[in-house]
Amino acid sequence: MKREIPAVLTLTLCLVLAGCVDRQAQKQAKATQAIVSDPTQVVSVMPVVPTPLSDTLEITGQVTTTEDASVGAKQSGKLVAVYVKDGDPVSAGEVIAQQDVSSFNDQLRQSVAGLSSAESQLSQAIANEKVGPSKSAAAVAQAQSQVASALATLEKVKNGARKQERIQTEWTVKQTKTNLDIAQKDMDRKQNLFNEGAIPKTELEQAQNAFVLAQMQYTEAVQNQSLQNEGARPEDIAVAQEAVRSAREQLRQAQDQQKLDVLYSDQVRAAESAVQSAKAQVDLAKQAIADCQIKAPFAGRVSGKPVQPGEVVGPGSTVARIIGAGGDYFDGDVPEDQITQVQSGSPVQIRLTAIPGKTFSGHIAAINPLGSETGRLFSARITFDSSSPEIRPGMFARGVITLRTIPNAIVVPAAAVVSFLEHPTVFVMNGSTAVTPHIVTTGLRKDDIVQIVDGLAPGERVVVKGQENLTAKTKVRVENQVASAETSPSASVGG
Repeated sequence: MKREIPAVLTLTLCLVLAGCVDRQAQKQAKATQAIVSDPTQVVSVMPVVPTPLSDTLEITGQVTTTEDASVGAKQSGKLVAVYVKDGDPVSAGEVIAQQDVSSFNDQLRQSVAGLSSAESQLSQAIANEKVGPSKSAAAVAQAQSQVASALATLEKVKNGARKQERIQTEWTVKQTKTNLDIAQKDMDRKQNLFNEGAIPKTELEQAQNAFVLAQMQYTEAVQNQSLQNEGARPEDIAVAQEAVRSAREQLRQAQDQQKLDVLYSDQVRAAESAVQSAKAQVDLAKQAIADCQIKAPFAGRVSGKPVQPGEVVGPGSTVARIIGAGGDYFDGDVPEDQITQVQSGSPVQIRLTAIPGKTFSGHIAAINPLGSETGRLFSARITFDSSSPEIRPGMFARGVITLRTIPNAIVVPAAAVVSFLEHPTVFVMNGSTAVTPHIVTTGLRKDDIVQIVDGLAPGERVVVKGQENLTAKTKVRVENQVASAETSPSASVGG
């Protein structure tokens, strides 16, 4: 059975509840009024910590490659083999096609034979150069000796015997006559002894032989003396004169031959030239054979379909196109007010839009000395330091150049700098509840970070939140303290 609450009780309960609600609302209102009327302002602060800050410049451009070549034949010939196809990777110097070399092999064999013959002729010429002059000198010396001998003989024939020779001949005649007389006496004595039977016949024969020999020597000496006394005959003089003439002619011929010794050096030089020419022919034949191998000039990939085997290609005809994996670069613009700070060779950090999160190293390869009339911009070429298969022509690149670095910069968030009495100002904590305005001089900016050149010292706490309505008399309460301003090596003031 449902019991009903009396009306008087219900009314009493409602009055009690209404009183409770009013007291809670009044309490909240009082708290709100206290907060509104409290002059203390809540702020966040950050300690000033020196940190590196870089002045950088960003240059953008489209990646291009210097290694894009149409590889062709150097001479006419039929392709007997093609070793690559579209998209294949190739290394520098890799053979990508081969031409027929049979005719060039024949030329090489002929050239080698010609070289062998030329070298043989050179060896002979060198030997002649070494031996020839010595032979010529010996021949001249011998001819001179023969002339001297012939002249001496002629003079001897013309003058006859000398006094000493006549005396010597006379003494020879006397000596041989004495020997003959002695031999005569000895033979006569031994003849008598033999007749008497005192000696054997052999001793007599020895004495007889000695007599005959002494008689011959005496007769020869007498004849020589007679010839000396008569003098030279005209025919003997003529013979001696002819011998002199013949000796002199031989000397003249030997001297003329000696004058030709200089030709030995000429023959050597001519033979050396012939050898060099023959070597050149061999080298040409070898080069022609080598040129039949069509090689990739650099590492990369084949772009497009190469020419097929069996086709005859001429000099300069494209066999395949190679796109290199290196030599990548891009061109960007440098404003005229920063061109003096950019130098060739300066390092560059490069990021590619197509490859997020990865940085490539590069450097400034060249700067155009002539700026454009529009915008007063100077073109700079940035080259990648190393090749990468990820880098491809046509990609959009951003290069960051560090112009200068401040190692211990005082930096604060840009929002911390406010205009106070028409000066850039930051508020610095003075104790735990007060702030002091510091007029500052700003420098480099990086995103939402600004350098304070003057007006702040390391260790001071700067108001970075709630500073908009501060004054020197505002009472503050620190609600949060930020660790420090964050910077990175790519901090930039332009670009």
